[in-house]
Amino acid sequence: MIQESPRSSSTESRSLSSWTLLLLLLSVLGGSCAPGIQERCNRWFQRIKADQRQQRWAQLERFVKRVGSKKTSSQGGKCFPAMCPRHTETLLKRLATMLHARALKTQNKAMFHLSERSYRAFMAAYPRSPDCLVMTHQHADLLWYLALQGQKKREQWCLCRRHEILGRGPNWSYIGRRYSRVTRLSRPPKMTRKEYRTRLKQAAMGAVQSLMRADEQGEPQRRPPSTSCPPTSGSQSCLYRKTPIPSTPQRLLKAIRYYLKRDPRTEHRPRMLFNMGHIYWKYNHFRKALALYLLVVREHASAFPRIARTAAFRVVGMLVVQRQYRLVRRYVDQFMRSKELMKNPAFAARMRKHKRSLDRKLAQED
Repeated sequence: MIQESPRSSSTESRSLSSWTLLLLLLSVLGGSCAPGIQERCNRWFQRIKADQRQQRWAQLERFVKRVGSKKTSSQGGKCFPAMCPRHTETLLKRLATMLHARALKTQNKAMFHLSERSYRAFMAAYPRSPDCLVMTHQHADLLWYLALQGQKKREQWCLCRRHEILGRGPNWSYIGRRYSRVTRLSRPPKMTRKEYRTRLKQAAMGAVQSLMRADEQGEPQRRPPSTSCPPTSGSQSCLYRKTPIPSTPQRLLKAIRYYLKRDPRTEHRPRMLFNMGHIYWKYNHFRKALALYLLVVREHASAFPRIARTAAFRVVGMLVVQRQYRLVRRYVDQFMRSKELMKNPAFAARMRKHKRSLDRKLAQED
């Protein structure tokens, strides 16, 4: 968690000194709440005004913590959501979005911190709110931005332990799960169907990109016991035995399927199909990988020849490992009949070499 003082720079001092707008926003709690709450809230906000900047920031953090808490206080008083739920929900939503917008302008880490805590407090206190979809999406966008800033500036911008992996940077798997959470929420009553579909597509793409980074990052996870053979074994059938797919690649496969279902005509379709095939290929699920690679070659060879050529090489390699030489020969002939693929001299030379080698092996078998 970031422990940076709010007055560590001139930019942060200017941003923290203009809290008049925020305090006017907080006064919404004193509108039509239960009797006696208006005076308590007004006294509390006056105390925030009288404090110094650093103390005022601590008071605002306490406020967010109290709003997000579902428990009663030690003196027996109720928490804010129980006292005036409708106004507290509106307040917390506006507080999180306003802090998010101001933090993007001022690049204030402490403001990013409080905005993220406000989002989490809202989702914890009001999980069935109609605004939960928008707030969850904005929370995931905030985590994505902070992760990219941390990688760009090579410093810690993550907010707490769940958002980072020690020694390896941001926890992209957690960010991907937050985006995936958006895709499971139903449409709010006041949101149009077009806006709802757009948000689902954006969240699905965010989940795919985050989980792809997590898979490349190699995050620590509980892997099931491997069923592969020991290194001393020389059998090819043993070395290429299926292994269970870990949790992060499984989430990535699920996110890609969901995205392609929501946007089947997307320009990213061939790359998505290739990435799905790559996961199955990586863990020796050759049958599923073969179907996806052949789909890429047949449907997207003209528009994306480079991806199609890589998929064709994978098809040949998987079938050679399985010693299905006749099937390899048939697919090699199909690839050589493709004008888009054979335009590349290196690909054409390798296909001709594969054809000569397969002819020799088939002649020996006969």
